[in-house]
Amino acid sequence: MKKGITALAIVSLSTVMTSFPAYAFDWPPKEYDMPRTVLTVDLLGQSLSGLAGSIRAIANTGLMILGIWLSVCLIGGIFNKYVMSRIRLREGVEKRELQRVIRAVDRAENMESIVNDRVAEMEVSAMARQRYRELHPRADIEERIYQRELAYNADLEYQVLHPRNGIEKRIRQKEISYHADLEYQELHPREGIEKRIRQREITNDADWEYRELHPEADVENAVYRKEVAREANLAYQERHPEMFRVRPHRRHRP
Repeated sequence: MKKGITALAIVSLSTVMTSFPAYAFDWPPKEYDMPRTVLTVDLLGQSLSGLAGSIRAIANTGLMILGIWLSVCLIGGIFNKYVMSRIRLREGVEKRELQRVIRAVDRAENMESIVNDRVAEMEVSAMARQRYRELHPRADIEERIYQRELAYNADLEYQVLHPRNGIEKRIRQKEISYHADLEYQELHPREGIEKRIRQREITNDADWEYRELHPEADVENAVYRKEVAREANLAYQERHPEMFRVRPHRRHRP
C-alpha cells in the first residue's frame, strides 16, 4: 500500500515538472552600474527640516489635547464644587425634612405602638445586660477598675506634662469655694449656723446610738489608742536610743 502511494507521488511530481516550460538564466550575470545615493548637506538638511516639522506638529497637537483636557477637568471640578455640592446638600436636607414629617405623622397616628416598641427594646436590653452579668460576673468590676487605672495614669501623665496646671486648678477651686461660701453666708447668714447645729446634733445622736449598740466600743477604742501610743513609744526608743539614756544627776551646791 505504501509502495503504491510512493509511486503515485513520483509520477505526479514528474508530470507537473514536465508540464511547465523551462526558463534559461544567464550565468554569470552581466555587469551593470548600481545607482548610489550620496548624502549631501542639503539633502540632510531637508530630511532634518522635515523631521523637525513633524515634531512641531506632534507637539502642537499634544498641547492642544492637553489644553482641552485641563479645561474639561477644571470645568468639571468647579461645577462639582459649586453646583453639585449645593445640589447634594439640598437633596440631603430635603430627605431629612421628609423623614421628620414621616416621623411626626407616624407619632401622631401610632404613638401607642411606638411606645410599646421602645418598651420592648428596653426590656430586651435589660435582659441582655442581666444575661451578660450572669455569664460574666466580673466584667463590670474589671471595667470599673480599668477606667480608674486609666484615669489615674492619665492624671499622672498630665501632671508630668503640665506640672503647674494641677496646682493652679486646685488654687482656683479653693478660691471659688471660699468666695462662694462667703457670698452664701452673706445671703443666708442663719443657714450656716443651722447647718452646723444640725451636723453637731446628728453627730451627737449618732454617738449615743453607737454607744447603745456597742457599749464596749469606747473602752476598746481607749485601750487601742493606749496600745498604739505604747508601741509608738517603744518603736521611737528603738530608733533613737540616745534620747533615752540615763544621765547622771548633777548635785546642786547649797
